[in-house]
Amino acid sequence: MAKGSPKKYVRAAVETLRNIASQVRGSSAKELQGGDLLADDLGYDDRELENLAVWQRQVGNALRTDDGRTRILAKHLKEKNVRQVLGETLKRSIGAEHKDDELDRLISEARTTL
Repeated sequence: MAKGSPKKYVRAAVETLRNIASQVRGSSAKELQGGDLLADDLGYDDRELENLAVWQRQVGNALRTDDGRTRILAKHLKEKNVRQVLGETLKRSIGAEHKDDELDRLISEARTTL
């Protein structure tokens, strides 16, 4: 994925950062780093993981080009970091896995649009 990533992927990264930050007191989406762990660094608990899973399903569904639904559960996000949440969302919605550097690039592009 080169600079100028597809807009829909950058948009998914923006929404992922916003979704994650919405449950973190004193942190904005723009401050999140790809390696920030949901539980250890951001204080996520089971309830917050459940909320995030619902919101990430919506992000995933917006990426799909078929009539299917994205299946993301809280257990899929447990012990993940910000980068991995985005990667899991992309994988479960469009079926493609992305390398860490590609996901970091998307997160960087998303942070510049916030």
